Amino acid sequence: NESKDLTVEIDTNITQSLQNEGIARDIIRNIQSARKEAGLEIENRIVLVLSSESELLSEAIDEFRDMIMQETLAEEFDIASRNLKFKKIVQVEKEELLIGLDKK
Repeated sequence: NESKDLTVEIDTNITQSLQNEGIARDIIRNIQSARKEAGLEIENRIVLVLSSESELLSEAIDEFRDMIMQETLAEEFDIASRNLKFKKIVQVEKEELLIGLDKK
């Protein structure tokens, strides 16, 4: 038996899309927490507003909008503030994000 050395190279660079997906998942976690605070049931469909002046957060929201809506049962989505029953400001990636939601 001959011993052979094996070298494996791993690319540890995180692409912008991977970073955006991580941010989107953090946003989803915050929305789920806000749903709970608002007293919504797990199966309730919602109207969702996400608003931030952060370019980083806005890019992630744009890229993963469908995933965010699907995971949070949002039937309507807007980036402009509306008169919704529940609003909360959270920190994502050290940036402010306004979450607004209401039962659909």
